[in-house]
Amino acid sequence: MIPLFKTKIHEQSIKNAEDVLRSGWVGLGPKVEEFENKFAEYIGNKYAVAFNSCTEALRAAIVLSNLQEGDGVITSPLTFVGVNHLLLQHQLEPIFADIDYITGSLSYNSIERLCKQFRPKAIIAMHYGGFPMDMDIFMEIAGKYDCVLIEDCAHAAGAMYVDGRKVGYNSKLAAFSFHAVKNMPIGDGGMLVTYDEEIANKAKKLRWFGIDKSTSERSKIGYGWEYGVEMVGFKSHMNDISAAIGLGQLERLDLDNMLRHNIYEKYSDELGRSNILFEFSSRALSSHHLMVLFAKHKEKVIELLTKNDIQYGVHYLPNYRYPMYKDFYVDKDGRNTERFYNECVSLPNHLYLTDDDIDKVIEVVKEGLR
Repeated sequence: MIPLFKTKIHEQSIKNAEDVLRSGWVGLGPKVEEFENKFAEYIGNKYAVAFNSCTEALRAAIVLSNLQEGDGVITSPLTFVGVNHLLLQHQLEPIFADIDYITGSLSYNSIERLCKQFRPKAIIAMHYGGFPMDMDIFMEIAGKYDCVLIEDCAHAAGAMYVDGRKVGYNSKLAAFSFHAVKNMPIGDGGMLVTYDEEIANKAKKLRWFGIDKSTSERSKIGYGWEYGVEMVGFKSHMNDISAAIGLGQLERLDLDNMLRHNIYEKYSDELGRSNILFEFSSRALSSHHLMVLFAKHKEKVIELLTKNDIQYGVHYLPNYRYPMYKDFYVDKDGRNTERFYNECVSLPNHLYLTDDDIDKVIEVVKEGLR
């Protein structure tokens, strides 16, 4: 079997985790702080706050945006359902924009159209597959209609623009994922990145029930048991084990993404660039989280992949097809989301793939495209 995803944890990460396990301190502590500082420096933004998942980092972004019950939020239907579940959990109203068929991310025209029609309070802009969207356009639209802009970078750790700036570098609210199948896996975890000091400080309290001092901070003074509780928060902070793994994975992220780019080049050269999700341009370099094939006869390709013991994925079923979203607005002026879903197949894409593996996938896919 050639797996769709396979998690690679580097030796330095394993050593880092062992050191923490032997240290006697495995909870929220100094390694989390070190990871936050190094990740913020890597992204080129001022602050980073570590969470136990990207979903919880996005939750913090939503809560700290001061949205009110019933507020409309423009979002992608082509995303992991957890993103949009957050909106329902906080009594917000999803407004499903159409996507750009070439990139899989939100269509700028669709967002503009929905902003005029609904006057939403927020936009969640996702970098689908890891290809960086033009955030200047999103910021311009958000500013024009007085919307909060939340940047969903779950697929885009290490993705960059041609001038070397990383995705999330100028964001007020950007969430990253370190889930097991993502480009920088640590098991699970997430990071909220911001240039706003107040948001960073509030996010640190929000992730730990609103408490104003962590156990680690209180232990520095011989263990002071007293603390203040300044807001109603959650139990969603990262721990030092995960952070230690993250520090090792971060050291290799740029190299790992370049290896993914090499896999993309092989797929696209052999299968045709028009058949593989747009991943590179003169202005941006993808993190290559997903390797999406467009196939007019999708069922034939899937049948052949299955027959040849090659795992595949579909990212994603449009969220508005799930029953809990049936009553919310869907922008159908473009219809790109349905077309994308009807043709997309995610091919194996991970750091354990051999040249023989890739050649086999290509051979099978070529047969399916005939």
